[in-house]
Amino acid sequence: MTTIREEVRTNSVPIKAAGSFPSRIVLGLALLAVFLRLFFWFYTQRTWEDALITVQHAENAARGLGLTHTPQAGAPLHGFTSPISVLIPFLGEFLHPGFGLPLLKLLSALLGGMSVWLGMRIAHLLGVSRGCAVAVGGFLAIEHHQILFGMSGMETQAVVAILLFSFFVLFDLNPKAVGISLGLCMLARPDFIFWLAIVFGLVARRCWIQRRFRPLLAVSAGVALVYGPWLVFTTSYYGSPVPNTILAKAYGYNNHWYASIPLQELPIRLLWRVPKLIFGSLGPAYGGNGFGFHLFADHGLVACAVVLLAAPGCRVALRRKDTAGLGLCGFILVYALYYMFAMTYVYGWYSVPLAAATILASALGADLLIRSIVSRAV
Repeated sequence: MTTIREEVRTNSVPIKAAGSFPSRIVLGLALLAVFLRLFFWFYTQRTWEDALITVQHAENAARGLGLTHTPQAGAPLHGFTSPISVLIPFLGEFLHPGFGLPLLKLLSALLGGMSVWLGMRIAHLLGVSRGCAVAVGGFLAIEHHQILFGMSGMETQAVVAILLFSFFVLFDLNPKAVGISLGLCMLARPDFIFWLAIVFGLVARRCWIQRRFRPLLAVSAGVALVYGPWLVFTTSYYGSPVPNTILAKAYGYNNHWYASIPLQELPIRLLWRVPKLIFGSLGPAYGGNGFGFHLFADHGLVACAVVLLAAPGCRVALRRKDTAGLGLCGFILVYALYYMFAMTYVYGWYSVPLAAATILASALGADLLIRSIVSRAV
């Protein structure tokens, strides 16, 4: 498989790292991220209701009652969506009763620091300036919603770290690493199957150009190695790998919300959903209740401006035609459309990984804008 250096030489617009990697700044922001998460945990003592629902599966399993929400129901109930949201607490409950949620919160704090490093490293490899890379790290370290859900006992911070790792390995395109990262993504969230399809498509494109298909097989093997055992277990234990939570949301909500909206009102409703339900955390907002964002005095203008900055950033990435840039743009586009048109309710923790991806593209767009202004001024 081509390395990033080989891939860059084949593109019309090469990637150029913007100076040396700011290691000391990264370390400082990573430590700040860990400290803030631990402080939030100990100061607020907040635990999200969904975390309690999920950890009950782990508690029952550790007690020998089965990996189910309600043992009295007879048949096991697959009442959680993310596998790692129950596997990590199960490990904690196995080590010591009551240690399930604390273990997930502790790992979330540490993974907050890892997310900062990965985010700034990706920004650096994308070629943005040091200032824009620091802005990415600062957002991942201190933005409230990047902290809130993970430190309230949910898997959200682990999902962000795994997604950023998946972006990161696309630069070197080591097939084994890519496959393992995709397997971890599927363990993080089942709806990352869209991301898996995007990466498979990009890898298949490279393989077709080079007429070498072994890397695609290696990626598939990595996914099967990591995610395959979970599929086998859930199919045999629950009767299906599809969680009951997904089925409940599919049948319980009218996810074709736009069908009942008058055509003349649809553009306004779509624009309203951008800061209120999907990208609100990119600006001053509070989504602590999980059902959309309460916007502050700017009424979502900051969030919309950051989203608009992602457009030229994606344009730059698409011109380069490198796998990492194409993957980042593909993720943002697919999941923005998914949340916009396929979900009536976009819960706050859904949008956190998308915000982490969007801030990378926005940094690339901001860097392009700043360079253009400076070059014209000179």
